[in-house]
Amino acid sequence: MNSIKTGWPDRRVVAVFQPHLYSRTKEMYRDFGQSFGDADVLVVTDVYPSREAPIEGVSGGLIADAARNYGTREVHYIERKEDLADRLHGIVEPGDIVITMGAGDIYRYGELFVEQVREQVREQNPSTVKIEEETQ
Repeated sequence: MNSIKTGWPDRRVVAVFQPHLYSRTKEMYRDFGQSFGDADVLVVTDVYPSREAPIEGVSGGLIADAARNYGTREVHYIERKEDLADRLHGIVEPGDIVITMGAGDIYRYGELFVEQVREQVREQNPSTVKIEEETQ
């Protein structure tokens, strides 16, 4: 986040984080919560389970709560990834930099959000709005 804030100091950074594994989330939710202090907005989804069964009481909400406790300015917990793209429309502002992070399928929901924004742009006035994308 620090590199992005250095390169684009006047833009908000919206970090979208999908935790990976219930066991890792249980052990590290405080560390994860603390690590997003440079983000202007943190959006946390539920855990990508991979090979693990859910652990009672362990969810992305633990990370969201920890981030709030560590002072992250704006935190959203979106339990159902399927709701993510739609919910981002109420969170993201023009000029924001949105970063999706996680070892699971979070990139798909970021791509869906970008496609929805493109469609809105096409409908409004495609000649006056530019969407910036950077892929790694």
